[in-house]
Amino acid sequence: MSSRLPALCALFSVMMGCGSSPKAPVISPAIDMYHTTDDGRMVRYGVNEFGTLRFAGGYPARESQWSWTGHISEAQGAKLGSIITSGAWLTAPPTGEPDDDADTWEVTVRQGDSYRRFTAHGSPTSIVQAWSVLQDAGQARLQQDLDRLPTADVDLLMQRRKAEAGAE
Repeated sequence: MSSRLPALCALFSVMMGCGSSPKAPVISPAIDMYHTTDDGRMVRYGVNEFGTLRFAGGYPARESQWSWTGHISEAQGAKLGSIITSGAWLTAPPTGEPDDDADTWEVTVRQGDSYRRFTAHGSPTSIVQAWSVLQDAGQARLQQDLDRLPTADVDLLMQRRKAEAGAE
């Protein structure tokens, strides 16, 4: 038994790791985007490097009071990374055109060891592209409501059309 003890201890220590919890793979830059419009809309999306996506709308968006949590895909995370790189968010971020009637974007981004916080106005291309990726992923928050809507019944529709055609 004593000859098996070191082997069992070694196996146990490998299985348990070195005391640190395992981390998920990095799939996206960490982004926090707060969007306000001239008509008073306020929306915030946040995504962490592991793909957790959060949403807040209205006044709670100002204080990052999240109302929904979901996930982005690896492809969406890669797209965000590409947009941030091509838009130079970490070196020379877009600022847009300051205008009292324009949209305002408050953005925080972290990719690897680089971090940047900036404000942009109007519709800078890379900002709009990143926002579109986050909105597409965030549509999942509406899925539960969409699932409750009645679905089209093709057979019933055809019966109605035949009945209407026969009545003419």
